[in-house]
Amino acid sequence: MVFDRRTLLATFGAALVQFAAPLRAQTRFPARPLKVIVPFAPGGLNDLVARILAPRWTDLLGQPVIVENVAGAGGAIGATALTRAEPNGYTALVHSNTLRIQPNIVKQPGYDIRKDFESVSLMLHGAHTLIALTLARL
Repeated sequence: MVFDRRTLLATFGAALVQFAAPLRAQTRFPARPLKVIVPFAPGGLNDLVARILAPRWTDLLGQPVIVENVAGAGGAIGATALTRAEPNGYTALVHSNTLRIQPNIVKQPGYDIRKDFESVSLMLHGAHTLIALTLARL
């Protein structure tokens, strides 16, 4: 079958209208508040980082950013809560290295590190130091 220029342009135009209509109907992201899950108790380093950055994210995105603590099981409960959230970009997780360690310690942590998560950014990097002080009895 041979297409002339008019048929080709009409077909292309119809396809363009069909695919472009849903694109125009989408709203600007974010269109509603965002939730940040911290899988540890309030007051820890992850919570502190999330609560310091949430107002900045709010200003940047133009929508409220809500920090929610979902503590327990070394962070596995909060990580599992993220896997159950709708995958639409409105829920994030502020986690530490325990997210990667947990599957090696627990048989079924409730999530698969390779399939369920996509890293977005490194937010904090610091050195860990253990200081042991021994007092000798004289």
